[in-house]
Amino acid sequence: MSFKDEMEKLASKIAAEAQEDSRALADRVDAFKALHPYYVLVTKQKRGEDEDENTFENFTAQINAAEESDHGSITPLRSGRRGS
Repeated sequence: MSFKDEMEKLASKIAAEAQEDSRALADRVDAFKALHPYYVLVTKQKRGEDEDENTFENFTAQINAAEESDHGSITPLRSGRRGS
């Protein structure tokens, strides 16, 4: 069994035990706090797997597509210098 599988199994066990009626609210909250970072990490990984390849080129292409869909009506950025 891989480390990822072991972590998933442990997280499931913690969640199941935290839901038992005999557990105090403080114990449930502690379990929730412990599982939250794991859940966030797993969610981010799944989202990354579902999306296209995340590259700077894809990001640039998305920006260019947004600019083109606005038909060139984007306000140009000012430089940091102002007229003296």
